[in-house]
Formats: sequence, structure tokens, C-alpha cells
Amino acid sequence: MPRQARGNAMAENTKRTVRQLRGIHDGRPAAVLGAGPSLRHLDTAWLDGFITFTVDDSFLKYPQCQYFIAANAAACRRRHWQIIHKHSCIVLRYYVVPPPPGVRPDSILTWTPQESYAMDRDAGGVVFRGNCVMVAAHMARIMGCHPIVLLGCDGCWEDGKLHWHDFPGQPQNPEVRPQPPLPPDVEVQDDILYPQSAVPHPRTAPIGDHPDKYLQENVDNWRRVLAATPDLNVINASGRGPLLKLFPTCEMRDLPRIYRDSLRGQAEEGNP
Repeated sequence: MPRQARGNAMAENTKRTVRQLRGIHDGRPAAVLGAGPSLRHLDTAWLDGFITFTVDDSFLKYPQCQYFIAANAAACRRRHWQIIHKHSCIVLRYYVVPPPPGVRPDSILTWTPQESYAMDRDAGGVVFRGNCVMVAAHMARIMGCHPIVLLGCDGCWEDGKLHWHDFPGQPQNPEVRPQPPLPPDVEVQDDILYPQSAVPHPRTAPIGDHPDKYLQENVDNWRRVLAATPDLNVINASGRGPLLKLFPTCEMRDLPRIYRDSLRGQAEEGNP
């Protein structure tokens, strides 16, 4: 299919996806699981009652999620699909590719990025900016979820690691290589955005981007989203990192309370 025709098809599929999902979880709280180091501290029992979204390898923490967000075709070749199929998750992804064996075509919904930073409920696309957590948050808003709680969205290093599954004892995707150690001349302190060196991290060096540039762009893009969407109801429960300065915060153990508050709010509004 020519590129223009493929783009038009994806845009139309996204509009159909938005129409299909709009308001289906109205008033329910949502939890979006990023892959930052703090995710390893999450007790998944605290997610009971939440509409759950996982991003890339964060799904290994909570494979029974309702929604799995992927931004590249590589995710289709990973073990994700085998587990997702067992739990009958709905999968949203960017590239239109044939579904893997055993995955129902009707379980796959496509999305395309939009130019605007506004997370509108009637959008024709979704906010991406290189960050699938933004896609999940925007989808949750389209579905009518509130509040939207971010988990594992640290946006910074911890003990020289960027992802929760790089720590000992955490589940690993067998098809993904472990993160290599930092070069010896790179000094990384906890809860900071930048290592004190210009040496690229080996995990991102092949594509030519220093990881700190990505982390800073992520923070800046969230600022733009909040400026464009002033009524966005997002809480950051990651417990660490620069994004804590942008959102109201809570602790992970507060999730059951947030769910109870949501139930009371729905009862007061007369929602089932």
C-alpha cells in the first residue's frame, strides 16, 4: 500500500477507534503503568477496580491489563502477544500489520499521533511525542476515565538504570536483552535527570540519541500537554523523578483510597 494511502487508512482507523472507545469507562479511575524503576515497588493488588493500561514491557508487571499500548512493530514479535491473548486484552498500536497467530483481529485497535498537544476527548488522533504513556493517558481520557494515575513514570535514572525490569529479581522478556551497564566514566545519582557525562548510554548509542535528551524532552512535552489541556485529571504515583513537579501526587499505597473515592463520586453523580 502506498505511504499516503496507508496514512489515510490509519487516520480513518484512529477516528473509528476514538468513536468506539469514547466514554466507555466514564467515571472509572485509570492506572497507566510506565516502565520506570519505581514500578518494581507496585503491589498489583492495589490496581483492583482500575482500568489498566500497560506500555511495552510494563505489561510483564501486570499482564491482566485491559489495554496494552505499543508504538512499533517490534512489539508484535515479542512474547507480549502470547500473554495478551490469554488475558483477552484489547491492544492499541501504531503500525498496521497482520495480527500474530492466535490474536483476534478485532482485538487490535490502531491509533495515529496528532500534531496538537491537547488531550481532547473528541480528538481525531492521540498525543504521542515518542511516549506511549501519553497515548495511554489520552486514550483513558477519551474513554471518560478520571482520575488517571501514572505509575512507574519516573523520567529519571535510579542506580544507573532506566527501567524497572533491569533490576535483579524482576520478570524479564526473554526476547529483550538486559540493559548493559553504564560506562565507568558516567556518574549517575538517584532522582536526577542527567548523568554527569556526555558519553551516550550503550542502549541508545546506536540510534545516536543521548538518553538524557529524551528524558528532558519527555518532561517538556508533558508541560505542553498540561498547558493545552488544563482540565486534565492526572495524578502521579511514581514517587520519584522530575514529573512529580508537574502533577498532583500520591503514594502507590493510596490507590485503593483513590478507587473508593471514585466509587463515591460515581454514586453522587448517579452513575452505575
